[in-house]
Amino acid sequence: MQELNEPELDCLKTIANNQSSVNTTCAEHTIHRLESLGLIEQAPRIWLPLEMMRMTYRLTPAGQAVLRQR
Repeated sequence: MQELNEPELDCLKTIANNQSSVNTTCAEHTIHRLESLGLIEQAPRIWLPLEMMRMTYRLTPAGQAVLRQR
């Protein structure tokens, strides 16, 4: 696996801590990279009718393993 840079690692930690500031803390390209590496995935935050559903991110088992190595 490729090494994560500091902003990516910070974003991963933010998501691990289930902080609602993910959208302001993590740049969009960082989110996409972590998702493409399989370290995070989208998850529904609020279950509403489909057109109103709000999404958040959570760590995958691979993302949890990266943080355990740190």
